Amino acid sequence: MKAGVKMPEYISDEDLVVMMREIILDFSKISKCNERWMAAHKYNSSNSKIILVLWDNPDGCTQNEICKVSGVSKQQVSAVLKEFEKNNYIIRTKDTDDERRNKIALTDYGRDICIKVNTDFFRFFKYVVEKVTEQERKDVLNAFSLVADLYSKALDERGY
Repeated sequence: MKAGVKMPEYISDEDLVVMMREIILDFSKISKCNERWMAAHKYNSSNSKIILVLWDNPDGCTQNEICKVSGVSKQQVSAVLKEFEKNNYIIRTKDTDDERRNKIALTDYGRDICIKVNTDFFRFFKYVVEKVTEQERKDVLNAFSLVADLYSKALDERGY
């Protein structure tokens, strides 16, 4: 739906299907744009998800924890971690709780790279966001937040 359009009290099933389709396509477009930006910087969505998990766990985490939190497959996490290790972005140390496992953490160099990539992306995102008004930004963020909360609640209610 376009900004400023008032929602009707009742939405027919046909209109709901059209709305759902438009939302999915719009999210796909945003995702594709993000993927294009990442590819131009030799980055991909698995890398970014894994980096976020590592960033949020400065003391390190296990590969299983990375898989669980990021939603990235074990094979893909393993491949990305090998690449990160080769580039000195991460360090592996024995887990003090269980020596059979390794804790994986960003190195100082890895953190510096993350800051650089995030700064570049922030500048790009800011360039895009400056094209809309303050109210449009608030409306979009509120709508995304509301939809995400409602989806999460519906999934919880249904046991997913």
